[in-house]
Amino acid sequence: RLYRILAKEKNAEPDAGRMVFSWARKAGFSSVEASSDTWCYATDETRKWWGGLWADRILKTAIARQALAGGHATQAELEAISDAWRAWSEDPDAWFTVPHGEIICRP
Repeated sequence: RLYRILAKEKNAEPDAGRMVFSWARKAGFSSVEASSDTWCYATDETRKWWGGLWADRILKTAIARQALAGGHATQAELEAISDAWRAWSEDPDAWFTVPHGEIICRP
């Protein structure tokens, strides 16, 4: 929920991937070829990397500054989110996938 709020506040679309095909067609391209790919974090090494990345990001980047300045989260809430990412990354049953919509457009 926090990620979606922060993205919208910056006039970004957190769900752009699900709309990119439609946007390309509406833009007038005569040919739009769609495909997809995924990232998957399921090994100890990849979970630690992904979980650690987000654990640090939620505390040490513009995301944290924006969340705090906008009153969307407290420092304690951000620390709890960070702790949850680290706990997730240590769980041998945990995994995370990120789907990607891809398009090739032709005039």
